[in-house]
Amino acid sequence: MMEKIKCPNCGHIFDVEEALTDKFRAHLEKEYEKKLSAQAKKFKSEKEQLEKERAELERLREEQDEVLKFELKKLLNKEKRAMNRIWAEREKQIWIVQESIASLFGSIKGIAGKELKSAGVLELTGKVIED
Repeated sequence: MMEKIKCPNCGHIFDVEEALTDKFRAHLEKEYEKKLSAQAKKFKSEKEQLEKERAELERLREEQDEVLKFELKKLLNKEKRAMNRIWAEREKQIWIVQESIASLFGSIKGIAGKELKSAGVLELTGKVIED
């Protein structure tokens, strides 16, 4: 059952339920829009914060990559220097052995004279030994 009311000022007749429903609906829509706007602002703020954090994490990752590259390069150079030292020591040892053999052969040749055949190993053949 719908009740009708007449406006005392203008004389317009309207349905009470419809008038209250419209007013209540407008109130609910206004509240909903307010909450929706507040939620949108909150989401936007959270999104901006997450984007800032992502950018900061990316910057930190790049910074760590640079530090890691630097440290790896430093370790590689250290290992390279150590290997060069080892090779220099080995070359020196090889040179000392060659000199000792040549000296020993020279001493034996001095004692044996012409009867000692030439040591082909000690002769320069012009061959190049490649690694």
